[in-house]
Amino acid sequence: MTLSKNNKIIIVVAIIIVVAIGLRVFVTKQGKEHNTNNSPTGVQDRANGLSNASTPNSETDNNGIKSIDVPAPTTAYASINDGFAVNFPTLPKVDNTTYRSSSAGTIPLTEYFQEYSRGLQRAWYKVAVYHFPANYKFKDNFLDESADAYIGSVNALHPGSKVADHETTQFWGNPAITGTVIVPVKLDLKSNVTTDTNNYALMTVEGNNLYIISTYGITKENFDLFINSFKFQ
Repeated sequence: MTLSKNNKIIIVVAIIIVVAIGLRVFVTKQGKEHNTNNSPTGVQDRANGLSNASTPNSETDNNGIKSIDVPAPTTAYASINDGFAVNFPTLPKVDNTTYRSSSAGTIPLTEYFQEYSRGLQRAWYKVAVYHFPANYKFKDNFLDESADAYIGSVNALHPGSKVADHETTQFWGNPAITGTVIVPVKLDLKSNVTTDTNNYALMTVEGNNLYIISTYGITKENFDLFINSFKFQ
C-alpha cells in the first residue's frame, strides 16, 4: 500500500507502509511529486475505535526478523488539520509534500513521523495522509489497488520483499487493509549479507483522505500500541 534517507530505503509498511522506506516510501522533498508506483503501505482488527534516537539496540526474534529497540508510543499527539489523534514516543516531525496519484493527479500529502537509526539500520512510526479532492470518487477496489502499489514500491526498493500476511478489516467503522511486508535489509554496505525486518501497515479511508499508519523495523508489540492509540476526531 513511509521509505529512508540513508538507504533511500526503507517501505510501504506504505507499506506502511509508507510505506518509502527510504519508505520514506511516499515522499519527496517539498515541491517535488511522488509517483504512484513509488508509494509504500502494512494490524489487528480494530473496529472501534524524526528525531534521531541515541543509538538504540537491535534484537532478533526466533524467525530471524530484526527490529530496533526504540521507545514505545506513549505521548499523545493530535492533528486538527487531518482530524486524528495518536500516540508517538515524542512529538512527531511533520512534512508537507505532494503525491502523484494515477487517478487523481498531484495531491497534497502530509506525513507525521518519528524516525530512529542505528548505523545502517532504520526504524520509524508514521502516519501518512493523502488528501484527495473533495469531489473524488473512491472505487470499490481503491484500497486493494493502494495496497498493491505499496507492496510494489517496497519490492522495487528492496528486491525479495514479501507479504507475510494481508487482510481486509474494519477500522473505526471504515473499510481497511492491514498487512506485514518482510523486507530484506543489507546492514553492511560492504557485505552482501541481508537480514529481514518487518514493515507493518494499515490503510483506510476517512472522508476524502487516505490514511496509511505504519511502522518499520519496530516490534509488533509497539506497532499494535501505535495502531490502538489511533482515533479519528
